[in-house]
Amino acid sequence: MKKIPVFLLLMSVMPMDIAFSSQMVITATKVTCEKEYNKCVVEGDVKVVQESKEPEGKNASKTQTLTTDHLTVYFEPKEKITKSEESPLGSSDIKEIHAKGNVLVVNGTTKISSNTATYTAKTDVIEFFDHVKINDPSRAYIESAYGSMNRKTGAYEVNMNRDMSHSNPQKESQKVQIILQQKASKAS
Repeated sequence: MKKIPVFLLLMSVMPMDIAFSSQMVITATKVTCEKEYNKCVVEGDVKVVQESKEPEGKNASKTQTLTTDHLTVYFEPKEKITKSEESPLGSSDIKEIHAKGNVLVVNGTTKISSNTATYTAKTDVIEFFDHVKINDPSRAYIESAYGSMNRKTGAYEVNMNRDMSHSNPQKESQKVQIILQQKASKAS
């Protein structure tokens, strides 16, 4: 079977204190959109590239890439948008994105992989679940069961459970593993 890439282009404005325009391009072998359910299901070699154009005086653009096996994009309900904002899908404002299978997010030099991930537009945070690995060459290599990344700041957080305040102490094998990167000092 011949693989034909399908392109889905979404334009949105990020919900930030200082808004900047953002373009998201999704490529895959199959895209199914259901306007009545405000969602698109994307399958087969899914790649999402989002380039954000920031206001003058800041970095000119910022690119983030996500690859996965399966992606579901949920849009804001049509009732929450005006007629001028309407697209063929009903709304182009993303509410959530769910990725499943071989998830990899690349943000600058930081790479985060997991089995599943969820992006929530309201908070601009990506949550990673199940076999989370964060490779930040300038800082550390981290393995955990859960992690999150704030897309505005690039800051990430990890723990073995999503809500550590209600959990029992973890077994040694279930703890977060961190390997700190250190630069070698020059010999005199």
